[in-house]
Amino acid sequence: MDLGFIRRSVAVAAGLAGLAFLLLLAHGKTAWAWGLGLGALWALANWVLLAEILRTAFVPGRRLSGSAKVRLAVLGAVKFPVLYGLGYLALRLGFPVVSYLVGFWILFAVAVVKAAGRLLAGLDSSPVARGAEGSGAP
Repeated sequence: MDLGFIRRSVAVAAGLAGLAFLLLLAHGKTAWAWGLGLGALWALANWVLLAEILRTAFVPGRRLSGSAKVRLAVLGAVKFPVLYGLGYLALRLGFPVVSYLVGFWILFAVAVVKAAGRLLAGLDSSPVARGAEGSGAP
């Protein structure tokens, strides 16, 4: 999987979450709309920060430079105490907890569907499929 996959997944999930937010607001479900929106924003920020941490930490064929170590420290300081602290505060706002979970889940659903689609279309091949092909199995 490449960074483009992550960017596209985040964009699609943000669009779906925004649409769900607006639909919930239009139907008078304000608490659910805000809970879903906050859950989705938290998940999107979490995934983007994680992708940046992994991209910075794992550069093939290179050792971490001093600036990369500083970048990792800053990203870690934002992701763990700040982002998780904001997640805790969001839960304390009193919106329905299930609405946060639905918002949080949207990104993972998009990623699974996109990955399955790429696999079925033959754009990516799984290690399992490559192993089965090479083993002489029917």
